Amino acid sequence: MRKHIKATLALSLAAALLLGGCGSGSAPAESGQDNEPAAVTTAADEAARGETASSDEKIVLRIVGPMESESDTTNPITKKTLRGYYVIKELYEAEHPNVELELTGIPWDSWQAKLTTAAAGNQVDIVVHGASLVDVVEDLTPYVEKDGDFLDELLLKYSYRRADKSNYTQLVPTGIPISAAATTLLYDKKIFDDYGVEYPDETWTWEDVLEAAQKMTGTDPVTGEETYGYYIDGSSSDWIGRSLTGYYFSKGTTIMEYADVQMETKVNYTSPEALEGFEFVNELAKTCPKGFLEGRGAENFGTESNNIAMWYTQDMVNIYYKTESLGLTDRYGYGYSPVLETTDGWANFTGDWNMAIAKNANHKEECWEFIKWMATNQDIADWCWEIGKIPNNREAIERLTAEGIPFADMFLNTLAATPDEFTIFASDYMDSFLGSSNAFLANGLSAMFAGDMTPEEAAESIQEAFEEQAASYQ
Repeated sequence: MRKHIKATLALSLAAALLLGGCGSGSAPAESGQDNEPAAVTTAADEAARGETASSDEKIVLRIVGPMESESDTTNPITKKTLRGYYVIKELYEAEHPNVELELTGIPWDSWQAKLTTAAAGNQVDIVVHGASLVDVVEDLTPYVEKDGDFLDELLLKYSYRRADKSNYTQLVPTGIPISAAATTLLYDKKIFDDYGVEYPDETWTWEDVLEAAQKMTGTDPVTGEETYGYYIDGSSSDWIGRSLTGYYFSKGTTIMEYADVQMETKVNYTSPEALEGFEFVNELAKTCPKGFLEGRGAENFGTESNNIAMWYTQDMVNIYYKTESLGLTDRYGYGYSPVLETTDGWANFTGDWNMAIAKNANHKEECWEFIKWMATNQDIADWCWEIGKIPNNREAIERLTAEGIPFADMFLNTLAATPDEFTIFASDYMDSFLGSSNAFLANGLSAMFAGDMTPEEAAESIQEAFEEQAASYQ
């Protein structure tokens, strides 16, 4: 029988997360939430948080963050049962009878603010997807130095972030990735074949992508249907700017000028090299279907009725499940992201589902043991794959490769080419943690794609937004 999460502390935390939108000043600037008081810690909470436990008393680890459903769900495409995150509790407690896990899942909406509130209220030990919350999570360097051999079993060893707002030139490891994501150039082989265009390979540049997209935008010479060469998810403030940032990454175009203090960091979107990126993605957007700015047009990708040739995305697992359920796995390919032209590798946005240790956590050594177990346990790796995540685990990826998963080799090679101390999200090419950076990019690019701004005007509007933000911090 499934073990349910039943502790009073978990209930008090859930209530706090519903009532509290963010922390008192340390919430991420991009959350857009008003400051609210930190959650109140009850007497029962304090008792459960005792630093030491008697021999007959279980160690309680409180795990909070964005997770899948606690209960079983059904994949709407494959109709397979997806086990809830109770699996983590059942497996770990079976192996560690002296530990009790209290897992509290929260929605992705304002997740950073909610986690900051939980940390401020001393109501979390292990922060799920917490690596970006540098103000409230531990620098994992001392843990790794003491006990880090298991990292050799992982594809991505760490989640790196800028150290803190007053030491912004330094990257430190703040989380351990349990699952990983890479960007792929998904493509429909049938559309390529209909137009007589060669499939993407590991040498393709962004210019190759644009040329192919332009050729396949129009009337399909075989079916007579309208097709589009490329897709940008314009409804996502994150993904609408990925092609632009990927272009900068490939070309080695520096946008960020980091300073010791975060809010003295500058951007330069109006240089001649940066403007080339705006001009390029503006042409690329002309090959997208109508409605892409509202997130429409790709509903049939992965089906027989698809009319989009290429999609730069991380959604490879769900597309694979869809094509497998429809018997179309041979129709769709998983290409490498455009190649880096100044160094080895590809313009890949490596993401993860990570775990971090709260600075005020109880039982920090036990927290580290749990994170090690999550990253290396093969039953957890299988569960991650089941719910649509790619395990960040060499053994698991090797098993997927042996099973013939079509993107396994591309995924493995892409992550292998990513340097250990690198994250595209805090790099020379973008910084998604610099205030409202994603929103600034989304606003300018949306206006340009809609025809309301020229590339120059869009670049200037984004530059001005960053400069106004910097001035407000002064």
